[in-house]
Amino acid sequence: MYWTLELASKIEDAPWPATKDELIDYAIRSGAPLEVIENLQEIEDEGEIYESIEEILIFQNSFYYKTLLIFVELKVRIRSNGYGESAIFLLN
Repeated sequence: MYWTLELASKIEDAPWPATKDELIDYAIRSGAPLEVIENLQEIEDEGEIYESIEEILIFQNSFYYKTLLIFVELKVRIRSNGYGESAIFLLN
């Protein structure tokens, strides 16, 4: 999932507050690019109601920030174990 300002602007005028399903429906009806619909579908949702696009963007940035921290921690462990930079880890 990735958001650009251009993609986010496609649902800026959605009827907020809205659920994930309502946002997907709005994106389809308004002719938003496929990337917007795919990004919305990838949101891990437990029935939350979003007040604005900013809430969705904050969630996405939080996820990538946590992933980055995990990667940095693994890289530090690799170096401290003497494996150098040749070891590669894939995170799911």
